[in-house]
Amino acid sequence: MGLFFATGWTPCVGPILASILLYAGTSQTIEMGVLLLVNYSLGLGIPFLIAAVMIDRFAISMSKFNCKLYIVNYQLKWGG
Repeated sequence: MGLFFATGWTPCVGPILASILLYAGTSQTIEMGVLLLVNYSLGLGIPFLIAAVMIDRFAISMSKFNCKLYIVNYQLKWGG
């Protein structure tokens, strides 16, 4: 799951963070810069917290799917 997060988020994190840091560094007040960076941090962190809470449900769903995985493997191997 970490690989999927890294693949999906890497292109977004660099340019967005750079632009927010640039804007926060040139803002007129420190409070505005802090507010921008706090919002960015929340936007980046909340999906990770949701994923951490939902990992148990994902594991249960995968265990239900694993009992039928041999059918999928058979279909892929023999094309039947």
